[in-house]
Amino acid sequence: MKNKRLSLIMAIMLMGIVLLQTSCTAVPKGDDSNKKTEATASKAPRLQDDFYNAVNYDWIQKTVLVGDELITSPIADMMKNVDSLLKSDLEKTVADSSAASPYLKEPAKLYTMLQDYDARNAEGNKSYTNYFKEIDDIDSISDLFKNYKSLFLKGYSMPINIDYYGDVKDFKKNSLYVLPPSTSLADASSYEDEDNIKEYKDLTKKLFVSTGYSEDQIEKILDDTIAFDKLIIPYEVEGETAADLENDSTALYKPSSFAEFDNSLEDVDFASIIKSLTGVIPEDINVLDAEYFKHISEIYKDENLPLIKNWMKSQFIRANMSYVSPETQAKIDNFKIHVGAVGATTIDIDLNYFLISILYSDALGQYYGETYLDDKSKADVENMTQELISIYRDRIKTIDWLSENTKEKAILKLDNMEVLVGYPDNYVDKYDNYSIKTFEQGGSVLSNVIEMEKIALENHWVEFGKTTPRDTWHASPKTVNAFAAAGSNSITIPAGIIQPPMYDSTRTKSQNYGALGVIIGHEISHIFDDYGAKFDEFGNVSDWWTTEDYDKFSELSQKMVKQFDGLEYADGTIDGEKTLSENIADLGGIGVAIDAVKKLPDGNLEEFFTSFAETWKEVSGDIGKEAALMDSHSPSMLRVNNMLPNFDEFYEVFNVKEGDAMYRSKSERLRIW
Repeated sequence: MKNKRLSLIMAIMLMGIVLLQTSCTAVPKGDDSNKKTEATASKAPRLQDDFYNAVNYDWIQKTVLVGDELITSPIADMMKNVDSLLKSDLEKTVADSSAASPYLKEPAKLYTMLQDYDARNAEGNKSYTNYFKEIDDIDSISDLFKNYKSLFLKGYSMPINIDYYGDVKDFKKNSLYVLPPSTSLADASSYEDEDNIKEYKDLTKKLFVSTGYSEDQIEKILDDTIAFDKLIIPYEVEGETAADLENDSTALYKPSSFAEFDNSLEDVDFASIIKSLTGVIPEDINVLDAEYFKHISEIYKDENLPLIKNWMKSQFIRANMSYVSPETQAKIDNFKIHVGAVGATTIDIDLNYFLISILYSDALGQYYGETYLDDKSKADVENMTQELISIYRDRIKTIDWLSENTKEKAILKLDNMEVLVGYPDNYVDKYDNYSIKTFEQGGSVLSNVIEMEKIALENHWVEFGKTTPRDTWHASPKTVNAFAAAGSNSITIPAGIIQPPMYDSTRTKSQNYGALGVIIGHEISHIFDDYGAKFDEFGNVSDWWTTEDYDKFSELSQKMVKQFDGLEYADGTIDGEKTLSENIADLGGIGVAIDAVKKLPDGNLEEFFTSFAETWKEVSGDIGKEAALMDSHSPSMLRVNNMLPNFDEFYEVFNVKEGDAMYRSKSERLRIW
């Protein structure tokens, strides 16, 4: 149960369901904790003592999770609505593609193949065999590196893991990163636990069924995989991973000479590999886990080639396990959880639709935006955003702890902020309009996916030597979330979040500012949080602060840490440092949205605060609360009850006085931006 519990939590977090609200989870059937709610009192609390539960009391009391539901909340329901609309339209296209949107035609073809269980079971997992043969044909380490590009583009795990990101000091160029390949288990300590190794082997063994290998051969493949992992592990540095790079692009930015690194790889012509992918050879490179590369020639030698080839097979089938035959899937407990197939409200999701929604995320998102976001609502949200930016500019001018020079630089960031709302004006198909090859045409689900991802990867690397426009979309328009990117000084408000109840053209402006307006303000504030504050108006890391101003900002940030650090929640406590960025963004988002409502001729702050609390209402079980404690956002209830006491307007509207649980003395109330 423990491993399953952790798998459920991690599946939820990896799928991004804890982006907007944090207490989301998948719960196994029969777990009574799934029915627990936030408010358990016999009557509603006073608004002045527990605003979150007072506003949402009736809804929470009558709401329970049913079966495999993960969470019930407005945001989860919005996700469910998007999926429901897209799945319905996808199935209509399957039934009749003659008048279908071009965004749906190829997804519908692959969806049809996924739904053809007879054909997939008849094929078994033989489609993997062709890719295993390509691995078997590698006859030396020299041959492995000689064919690096071809193997890399097809998704095989390679000795040198490479990618690029925008250069944090110059947005006009990209920066190359190299790091070791991922090992099969989570970390070095996992290999000291025989139960972990057995669990890995048991699952992977089932994936190899119907690929043509005998039981003894499969056992040998898995033994070799673990043996090769153990050759890599001693040289990996904890904390220097692709995930860490995604979380903080400045932390691992350590450019060094590309030529020197290339020369250090004794038997590898790395420059030729990079040039074959990008057409250019960069001057600099960021080397993560440098110790690994010092020993790469000791690891990758011909006597280890059998281990390496079997390791590549295991890595390949695990990376592509979503596409094994339905018969194989049925033999694996919790298969959907293993492949991260967790929906907005349940683990009882249509796996085939889920896979299409991931593979064709951009196309389905563009379709959703163009089809379901009307022009009037899109324009209104764009106007709301510009109004909030304007108010943010005025708020910065009134900050008494910032010098005029730093204020000017902060306002310059606002003036140059790129705002993306709804969906891209110009859609680019990352698969180059690839046409799905059906079973009758000799295709398979796996072969189509590998070819699609190969095209997407080729297109990705072709862009390496070019400047990435700051208005490039990096999120699917169907996403029910919003984003800030300090590295491009941009915010993104996708079409998926511009729907009731987050935004509703029939509601008052005060209510919309209490919901989506706070979210937009939250994203603007991320550009000025403890991470965003490192970047200038172009998205370059730059020291645009005076020392005195930054020290004061750090001092205020620590006060924010103290407001949340150690607060009890479920069976744990909040980590104020981990939640700092999101708490700064919440504080700024609420503040700027309050000012927007106060400027309205019919502004109603009672509606605003009530709408805000309703936005975050949710019901989840114990596992959801565990996920919340692992997340960088504070739990929903605390985002309301521990944040609102910072605002004088809250006291005035609801007559909150000293002695009330929601009261905070004026000296402890915090404003940063």
